[in-house]
Amino acid sequence: MQVSEEVDALRVMGVNPRAFLLVPKLLATTAAMPCLVILSSIVGIAGGFVVAVTMLHLPFDLYWDQTVQALHLQDLVLGSLKAVVFGAIIGLTAARFGMRVRAARPASVA
Repeated sequence: MQVSEEVDALRVMGVNPRAFLLVPKLLATTAAMPCLVILSSIVGIAGGFVVAVTMLHLPFDLYWDQTVQALHLQDLVLGSLKAVVFGAIIGLTAARFGMRVRAARPASVA
């Protein structure tokens, strides 16, 4: 949008491009990261279950009891908090570099 001058067009219309373009993307990455962490944790536990039952021939209740004992609320809270922070860092970094993009200069013919 920077290269095709769409950001300049927003400024001409009186719209703050940072508020219009960057804030929704920052909020989206900040909200999406904890969802991805939760999803990946569920998939990891399910993958461990498949391996434990099919390859190691462990009973379901033994696997489930050991998994519940290994999970702590503090781990889940800290993992979600880290995901929110990393999501914000990724969003801010992408916004910063995205607003600095310029059109490439044509290659000089020698």
